[in-house]
Amino acid sequence: MANATTPFGYLYASQRKDKFAPGDAVEVALAGSIIFLETGGQVTAGNSIEFVGGGTTVIAHNSGAASGISLDNAGASGTLIRVLVGQNS
Repeated sequence: MANATTPFGYLYASQRKDKFAPGDAVEVALAGSIIFLETGGQVTAGNSIEFVGGGTTVIAHNSGAASGISLDNAGASGTLIRVLVGQNS
């Protein structure tokens, strides 16, 4: 994901399928959805978050595209937090 692009939603991971082809049905979390994401560092509830690490983890918003608001605190990398998609503080 490029830093200049603000996503409109996130593809939910599937336990049954890890690759998708054009035309496959997928489930997408749109703005206003609450999803669980893994942190790549410390995050405080209420902070805007952004993706890092090739789009696999989130951190407190610094310079990239803000993707949502953290609803939980995380003291370290690897913590699952709830994120309100498409909202920015």
